[in-house]
Amino acid sequence: MATPAQYMELVAAGAGAALWIGLFVSKGPLFAFQIIWILVAALGVGAWTAMRRLRFSRSRLRITFGPWSRAVDLTRVESIHWKEGSVLTSEGTIYVRDRSGHRVPIEVGRFQRGKEWGPLLLQAAAACKAAVDEPSRLILEHGGRVPNGGV
Repeated sequence: MATPAQYMELVAAGAGAALWIGLFVSKGPLFAFQIIWILVAALGVGAWTAMRRLRFSRSRLRITFGPWSRAVDLTRVESIHWKEGSVLTSEGTIYVRDRSGHRVPIEVGRFQRGKEWGPLLLQAAAACKAAVDEPSRLILEHGGRVPNGGV
């Protein structure tokens, strides 16, 4: 299992929760209830970061978020391709698709143990004669991280 490698969002989540608690103490519960959205947003961002996991074995790759999951069969890989990130902090996403049509998105640089799951994905793709685009190959060869020269 690969846990998140980046926890930047937890700082923002902690700041949001601390702000709400500070306002609760200084302004009272009525005011704090009016701005409860700050706490809800902070908890949502924190959960998004802390609850994501990438689970892998020789036959299956699964990404989970709490009770929800998406999985692909690594014995039936059809393609691995990279898509550029749409936000400044994103390094892009690698999409792994199997022949059953299941697809798992892996955010680049987001999970630890890339030196294990990166080569595993490349081996599975080679065994299945799956299409792997060049950016994905470079990222997976570099442990799930964008190489210094970029992709």
